[in-house]
Amino acid sequence: MTARSLNGVTVPKDGGNTPGYGVYSKTNLTVNIVGTNNLTGSNMGLAAVDSSVTLEGDGELNATGNDEEFGIGADVNITINSGTIHATSNSPGLYAPNGNITIIGGSVIAEGNDGAFKIKPEFGSKWYKWRTSADGAFTDSQVAPYTWSATDKYVEIQPREAVAPSITTTSLAGGTVGET
Repeated sequence: MTARSLNGVTVPKDGGNTPGYGVYSKTNLTVNIVGTNNLTGSNMGLAAVDSSVTLEGDGELNATGNDEEFGIGADVNITINSGTIHATSNSPGLYAPNGNITIIGGSVIAEGNDGAFKIKPEFGSKWYKWRTSADGAFTDSQVAPYTWSATDKYVEIQPREAVAPSITTTSLAGGTVGET
């Protein structure tokens, strides 16, 4: 697996010609995202051909595809461990035709005129919140998990805020003991 960092990258730069791909790889790729990165391609913003891509880091990645392609596409798997990811395209924002899309952590926005996700995403984290419109309310996955629909054009997934553990106290001769 090839590991690369994106740190403040913009493709195309300064009004230059838009390339076919912002980032293109034919090997499994792990991308450490640092700072704000903007990848635009006339095909895909980020493409992993015949391979998988894993996204991680504390930065932001905005990947935009055009025409009939995808914001982020991988022929096998897309795994998002962390970071702030925004994938948008005329077609689905995130696409992995021969594998799956797994969101373990981070914040993800997928947008596409032909659906946000081409296939049903999986969630590796226990709890998250989601919404299917930019101005809609979030739903906590404990209340109702996201149910994939090919017609969802906008899907936003965010980590759920940590909830303080409930505390039960028991009275003892010398004081109290808290249990979680």
